[in-house]
Amino acid sequence: MDAINLARVEAWLSSTARRLAATPGIWRPRIQWDAGERWYALLAADEDSEAWLLGWPVGGGIELHDHGGSSGAICVVEGILTETFVDAGDGLTAGGSLRRRRLPTGTLVPFGPGHIHDVVNNSSRLALSIHLYSPRLRSMTFYDHGPGSVLSAVRTEHSEPGALLV
Repeated sequence: MDAINLARVEAWLSSTARRLAATPGIWRPRIQWDAGERWYALLAADEDSEAWLLGWPVGGGIELHDHGGSSGAICVVEGILTETFVDAGDGLTAGGSLRRRRLPTGTLVPFGPGHIHDVVNNSSRLALSIHLYSPRLRSMTFYDHGPGSVLSAVRTEHSEPGALLV
């Protein structure tokens, strides 16, 4: 995908994530308050994209991973998440320098298909986020990153339509 089309996809994902976030009547009824583990609920899907609500209990997270060939957008709708991500200038071969950022309610993070990150809820209450992907998420590769090491792929998981990997 060329840079212009990638920018268009990320803009669409971002605007759709913001629109869903601003419509709690769509996502609030799907909250699983007592799940005790990370959960997800499908909000919308078509041939080319999908939107999910994810619930992050205190301490809940997901390992360092990519999104296959999908671009995406994350919008935090309640709580605070922490994202650790590979600095875009480093990639996998230059040591995979990791950066960390705090994602409070209202934060929107769009990303292209090369984005590698993990997400965790280090706060004291449930956090909620809306995730959009285009094309629909079909694979994720998980990575290991030890001190001073290069990122190395550990495993790749594939999904069927209607299932979520994130």
